[in-house]
Amino acid sequence: MPPTPQSYLDNIDSLRRDDFQRHFFMSRLHKQDGAVPKIASSEEVQARLMKTLAVECKLRKAFDGKVNALATKVESTASSLPHSIIIAVLRFLGMPEVFLDLFTCALEPKLNVKSSTNNTAEPITPNSGVFVGYGLEVLCSEAVLFILELATRKATGSYMYCLYEQCYFVGTEVYGG
Repeated sequence: MPPTPQSYLDNIDSLRRDDFQRHFFMSRLHKQDGAVPKIASSEEVQARLMKTLAVECKLRKAFDGKVNALATKVESTASSLPHSIIIAVLRFLGMPEVFLDLFTCALEPKLNVKSSTNNTAEPITPNSGVFVGYGLEVLCSEAVLFILELATRKATGSYMYCLYEQCYFVGTEVYGG
């Protein structure tokens, strides 16, 4: 007896999820390849992403009769992310409290800044932003973008692919705020 159409869709969704996790999920972070950490080149990931998006468009058109695609550029999240969001995301992802405390200390150092009106240094604590170009920026940005991808998947049933500051979405509906 041939498989039901639903089992085909479940199999396609399983393949999508596996491909997403293997090639795009937090792709900026190092992966362990034996004893040597390996990171895929952005060109490799970009080429695979373009092929995946083309296939997604064809599948949506074939199964749903229509397709909508969206590409957007997210300006550097590192400089604007509130620290409370970063800590909440890391907590949601299961990071132990001891590490959350460490990240909080790293993200929110007490800075003594002299006022321009008087010469006394007043301590201030930054409440947003991460230094760009460091591992902490990559970890925080990827974690927050993962939650955005997860929320998009939950709300629409479709995947959102993020590569650096570019986000791509293929679905059947147009979602506006």
